[in-house]
Amino acid sequence: MDFDTVFFLQTIVAGISAIPLSLSIALAAMLIGTLFGLPIALLMFYRVRYVEPVFKVIVTVIQGIPILVFYLIFYIILSQYSMFNSISVAIISLSFPCAIRMAEVFRGALESVSRNQFDAAYSVGHTTNATIARIIMPQIIPVIIPPSGNICIQMIKSVAVASLIGVNDILNTCLLEATINYRYLESYFAAGLIFWGVFIVIERVFYLIETHYKKQICRELTT
Repeated sequence: MDFDTVFFLQTIVAGISAIPLSLSIALAAMLIGTLFGLPIALLMFYRVRYVEPVFKVIVTVIQGIPILVFYLIFYIILSQYSMFNSISVAIISLSFPCAIRMAEVFRGALESVSRNQFDAAYSVGHTTNATIARIIMPQIIPVIIPPSGNICIQMIKSVAVASLIGVNDILNTCLLEATINYRYLESYFAAGLIFWGVFIVIERVFYLIETHYKKQICRELTT
């Protein structure tokens, strides 16, 4: 089977045009997931009575559901309303598993902080909110950055499934090019190459953020 290099390059150009949409959906889901994941992690970390067991069940259930099921459920429910299009449905669908994954990341980071630091903060008059904001959060941010990068990559991969509800992501855009001449091999290679390039950039960005934050902490400790 011959490999059409010209068509391969054309498909790469087409796929690159879909990168902004895929990134927008993934980052929007990451933002929503982080906003909801942190409170969930705090409720589980402080073992709030009656609430913690409920969230433990929710975490277990959502982690066991494939992302495709979320897409289909929310598409069937929300497509009845004109205010929701395929992009908003994709963001909402991804936000649920992302919130649970971020909650687990935050909870693990909180568990890594010694309980003595909480006691020391309370002993000098800090409230729980002040303790978390001023003492705990600066310590756990470097811990959550690497797994957050992995979750971001997982979200971008999950956007590819959103083609089933009409979202023209990177993979779907590349495959649409192949409907003309049925050269799907070139399209899959192009999509894989684009995903690989995007993931390299994301990993590098998160690495630079982590490095910058660690250097900032070191400067603060030495001053």
